[in-house]
Amino acid sequence: MGVHGPSRLLAARPLTLLPVTWLLLALLLLLVWPPPAGADSVVFQHRSIDPRASDQIIVKWRAEGVAALQIPTIAGRAQHLRAVTGVAATPVRTLFGTTDVMSLGYVPSRRDMQDILARLNADPAVQYAEPDGYRFLADFPQDPPNDPFFVAGSDNNGNWEGQWYLLPSSTTTPSALGVTTAWLTTTGSQNVVVAVLDTGIIEGQPDFTYPPGTSGPTKLQCDTDSSGNSYCGYDFVSCDQGNVSSDTEPDSTADCSASGSAATYYFANDGHDWAEDASDPGDWIDSTDAAMSLFKDAGCTTTSPSSWHGTKVAGVIGAVTNNGVGVAGIAPMTTILPVRIIGKCAARISDIAAGILWASGIGVTVDAGTIAASPAANIINLSIAAPTPCSQTEQDAINQATGAGVLVVAAAGNEGGPLDAPANCSGVASVVGLRQTGTKTAYSNVSSSSVAATIAAPGGNCVNNSLTNGITVPCEYGIMTTSDAGATSPSSTPGFYTYELLNSSYVSAGGNTDNAAVAGTSFAAPMVAGTAALMLAAQPGLTPAQLISRLQSSALTFPTSSSTTSTQCQLASSSTDENGDFTDTSEGVECACTTATCGAGMLNTAAALEDLQNPLAQITTSHSSAAPGQRIRLDGSASTASSGASIVKWQWTTNPSTSDQIVNADQPVATFVMPGLTSLDVVLTITDNAGHTATATAKIQSAFAAASGGSGSLDPLTLALLAALSLWRWVGAVRRRAPAA
Repeated sequence: MGVHGPSRLLAARPLTLLPVTWLLLALLLLLVWPPPAGADSVVFQHRSIDPRASDQIIVKWRAEGVAALQIPTIAGRAQHLRAVTGVAATPVRTLFGTTDVMSLGYVPSRRDMQDILARLNADPAVQYAEPDGYRFLADFPQDPPNDPFFVAGSDNNGNWEGQWYLLPSSTTTPSALGVTTAWLTTTGSQNVVVAVLDTGIIEGQPDFTYPPGTSGPTKLQCDTDSSGNSYCGYDFVSCDQGNVSSDTEPDSTADCSASGSAATYYFANDGHDWAEDASDPGDWIDSTDAAMSLFKDAGCTTTSPSSWHGTKVAGVIGAVTNNGVGVAGIAPMTTILPVRIIGKCAARISDIAAGILWASGIGVTVDAGTIAASPAANIINLSIAAPTPCSQTEQDAINQATGAGVLVVAAAGNEGGPLDAPANCSGVASVVGLRQTGTKTAYSNVSSSSVAATIAAPGGNCVNNSLTNGITVPCEYGIMTTSDAGATSPSSTPGFYTYELLNSSYVSAGGNTDNAAVAGTSFAAPMVAGTAALMLAAQPGLTPAQLISRLQSSALTFPTSSSTTSTQCQLASSSTDENGDFTDTSEGVECACTTATCGAGMLNTAAALEDLQNPLAQITTSHSSAAPGQRIRLDGSASTASSGASIVKWQWTTNPSTSDQIVNADQPVATFVMPGLTSLDVVLTITDNAGHTATATAKIQSAFAAASGGSGSLDPLTLALLAALSLWRWVGAVRRRAPAA
């Protein structure tokens, strides 16, 4: 998606063709053009910390070429770093065979970290080095009250409005998904597995267990260890190293290569390193945690009860339906694979990457050997985020996951700025949060000029309240889902849900206030994951790219206004501070979405299932602009027919129509010869054996228009230069085709 740097078009544009007057005008515009007006306040700010501040680094070594490093042990590679770069790093673990996680023993300042990374990246044997930074739950910072049940009701703990977002889209709730309509086609399949990479899961939650005496698959994907004990999923939350016991000195007892009391597990909160079993021990933060340097360095200094975030996300995707308790999941027959990658406070990038690979069916290499891969998930949900560009480690893992046929879905983030990581990684289905009215929630992030969002889905309104007054005024249009009653550790009798309005008696008795109504892009993302699971149940074999295309093509059009706003959303700036973290929060307001800012449209589950009955045409072009005579490859081979059908006819045309400009116009892959100076569209029409047709369009821009910034209006000097260049290319092509004398 071109996350890091200018577009290819801008990079390739020859400056010699731009008149000096244009450059002067551009400089003048930069000086006088007013910046976009910022919001008076941003209601939902992310914690003000540096997600890259870390005491650990990730180093990927070159595996090929003259600079390849041939040191077999991580200890030896750490010694190499000390000798060559002067960086005193100690081993933590090896990832993916050629990637190491190293500890620095302290959290460097921004300037010091930049110096360390510069020295490491100067080593020819290092492919890249980057901080093992943090990602955070993309949850609503102040979860207002909400509850789980499908229809409105109340109990001793509070009351609830119901799961409005599962009903058909209406004038009152245009962003509703129509899941109840989709269920007429399918409720999912146990053969479709959605991995929830999160805080873990409460395994005894009733909505993850089928009622006794009924038939149904195991809701959670579980296994049995060598001792015959059952466990579900895998825990990739690392031990903690360094800077734990004081503000200035590292903790000398922190040693992740050791076991027992010699290692520390404050973030993990479970007393062990990577291990079988993704059950959630709780992620509460108390005053002792908040005073610890480890938590201060990660920006986690506010006490809070356990969020049970992974259980909530999993409930949106696949809570059992028609079992007499709780809520309905979008894909109730789908199997959930819990993967724990975040504990108290924050998640390490290296742990996230390991979880992605394991859930994708790819073995994770560690010093002691290889962790056997899971039976591969079909979909991965990442409701985590940080306001920073995608790291190379995340991108590497996501590339391998999508290459293995796994769809990765990620929350946009909640700062009102550009898409967070990992939603801004290439190949990810990124999800913007909507109010019930179809407008963007104030907190949700949006597209920037460099990274576009994929689609938008309900994230919960809940902007009328906070917990300070939330027990007297209910949340409106929150997301209801599964949870746990425990304020810190899991309750001995699991089965709690979230509420629109918590009763005063419940709050006063010390009830978990994080079971108030949930909202955030954390809960928009699993709506996409659950919809994709239904699509795979109806038509197995769809690739990640095909799933994304069909989700987008079936999306509903954004409303242009609501009763509270008609202001259009704007692209967020991807500008960063000196540490490389995003600074723009100007879109932290409710606004009317456009396809440029919030993705292709509003997710609609009913329409996505209906769309599977039709073929889908897709075009990939080798270039998006061309000069006269230039040849462009047109590839429509990613087009798909409906389930059980096949494509029998391909037809390429242009608009406006041209003659003899497409070679192999009746094949999946064709060649287009740019005819002149005018931009035009190439159109692919496919027909399946049932007679259904579908079309796709791709614009081929004239290189002349591209050079003029897309206006198509050029001054005489530039036009003459471009015409001369085109003539030179044409003469060369004629000479190459002429027979030898």
